[in-house]
Amino acid sequence: MIEVELKAIVNDVQKIKKILESFAEVERPYQKKDIYFKKDDFIVRLREDIENIVTFKKKVIEDGVEVSEENEFVVGDPTVFIKFLHLSGFKEYYHKNKNGCSYKYDELTFDLSLVNNLGWYLEIEKLVGKKDDIENAKKQIMKMLKRVGLENNIESRTYEQLILNTK
Repeated sequence: MIEVELKAIVNDVQKIKKILESFAEVERPYQKKDIYFKKDDFIVRLREDIENIVTFKKKVIEDGVEVSEENEFVVGDPTVFIKFLHLSGFKEYYHKNKNGCSYKYDELTFDLSLVNNLGWYLEIEKLVGKKDDIENAKKQIMKMLKRVGLENNIESRTYEQLILNTK
């Protein structure tokens, strides 16, 4: 699957919650704990959520919109997987914690999250099956960003850049 995603800085969380709840369905609250591992230029994420999910992706960011070819699988015992990564030469790179709530509307996912000590963000995401659908997904996401009033708050830096304070 191809993930098309954009994030925006949220200054008034209650206002954005109210707007989201006016049209989107609450999917679930969450606490996502991520550990990122790196070897050379390859990054792997281990997420503790409902399940322990390993993700690796190839991503490109254009105009603040991230387009990723995402690959995921579930691991039963994260400590064994971490040991495997270390034995394979991966080093722990950084941690990210996201606490918030997920909303659904028209094949889009909205994650309103407090991320580490960085503040609140709204991520709008759509999964598409083929590259031909990417531009349409970007348009849908931008339309929804305007609907929630955050079109001027796009954060084009990755969480990696924000957390590690890099460009």
